[in-house]
Amino acid sequence: MSFVYAEKSDQSIEIYCDTKITPGTAKGALFSPKMQQLIDRYGIVKTTIVCPEIAVSYAGNISKASRLFYALYEKKSFSTEEVLKMAVDVFNSDNLNDTDFIVASCENDQHFPEEFHGKWNYSIQQSLVSFLYQKLNSE
Repeated sequence: MSFVYAEKSDQSIEIYCDTKITPGTAKGALFSPKMQQLIDRYGIVKTTIVCPEIAVSYAGNISKASRLFYALYEKKSFSTEEVLKMAVDVFNSDNLNDTDFIVASCENDQHFPEEFHGKWNYSIQQSLVSFLYQKLNSE
């Protein structure tokens, strides 16, 4: 089971997630053989700060999530809107619907988490994404 939770407060976004530690789960992901060995040994955190203003979290398929992170790495510079579009493209790259994303951004002094599972849920205060279930709490 994967778990990612994001909550917005007045001036910050807090993100909590599990660490994937199941050996062999990085196979097929866009990681070097050395990175796959390290992931098998130490696990991988489900949230990555991709630039000073944006963090991306995922729950579910590590191979699919790695495609998003690789695309961001290749692009080098991007806005929140571009990250959102790239996450949609990765999600729609097959019919499995097995990966959810949370994009947290403080770009332009606007703090928000956005959750994607088939469609974006904007302006949420809290988001809980799990590979087994999904729950949204908004105020």
